[in-house]
Amino acid sequence: MPRVNGWDVLDFLEDFKYKNSIYVVILSASMYEPDQNRALKYSRVIGYYDKFLDTQELSEILDQEVLRNTFNFEFKEELEEGERPHAI
Repeated sequence: MPRVNGWDVLDFLEDFKYKNSIYVVILSASMYEPDQNRALKYSRVIGYYDKFLDTQELSEILDQEVLRNTFNFEFKEELEEGERPHAI
């Protein structure tokens, strides 16, 4: 991001008027534990993952209760042939 970094964005969101409608899942190349701990202290961060997600991690992200309750979203593990993904 030009001129700002992820920490700047998280700092901004802490005081943002509409922050309660924003959830952040961090995808980072840094698996440095102090970075993870720092990120998870922010109120809008609901996950911290390696940039290279596998399907299990993606499923975990999409299945978080806060997302399901807020967006009325249900993640289906497998789609029937010809079925298109959609939020329920």
